[in-house]
Amino acid sequence: AAVGVAATLQDAATVEALARDSHANVRTAALDALFRMKSPAVVPEALNALGDGHDFQLLMTAARVLRGLPAESKDNATEILLATLRRLTEAASDMSRDPRVAILDRLGETMRPERAADLITYTTDFDDDVINAATKALTAVVGSAPSDGAKKRRYPFQPAERELWDLPKFAEIIFDDGKVTLELRQDVAPVTVATFARLVREHAYDGKTLHRVVPNFVVQGGSP
Repeated sequence: AAVGVAATLQDAATVEALARDSHANVRTAALDALFRMKSPAVVPEALNALGDGHDFQLLMTAARVLRGLPAESKDNATEILLATLRRLTEAASDMSRDPRVAILDRLGETMRPERAADLITYTTDFDDDVINAATKALTAVVGSAPSDGAKKRRYPFQPAERELWDLPKFAEIIFDDGKVTLELRQDVAPVTVATFARLVREHAYDGKTLHRVVPNFVVQGGSP
């Protein structure tokens, strides 16, 4: 909310300060605002976010707002984008798809042809969307598509048999002022229900907030 007000007032100094906030959601909003304000501060703030950020939404936004960089900023951006891409890929999280694709999109704009070999490994990634983004970026950098390589593959999560036989039918979200009951669709999504139940047992959702609620559309949570 503070970012929105500051951006409306064209208060770039406040938005820049909020781009260094301790909360990833605030930093994400501030980067987007700086980009829309056409502030030159968006570039260093986005590069800082890529260097020290871990939130996937923040990293995706940071990569996206680096669109259209001036020539003098491209080499530095390339190094930081590559380092972040390597870090995310080594973690091997399925949820890292969006920031990795956004980073590859930017690398297609910032990378020198002599650095193109750094993209080859991502053309055989475990995620097909990343493969497509890497292929597109490499083609943009060198002018031709890479040859096909053996793609990395891995088995998706499979719950233990005992978990599938003992799936919960309902779950409760307890708030400060009430609770919400969820019906879990064992009949159509047993693996998803088993994954959700495992995360509940691991306390993955404890203490989280619902930071976005749009009636008849979506309820988003999980962010610190």
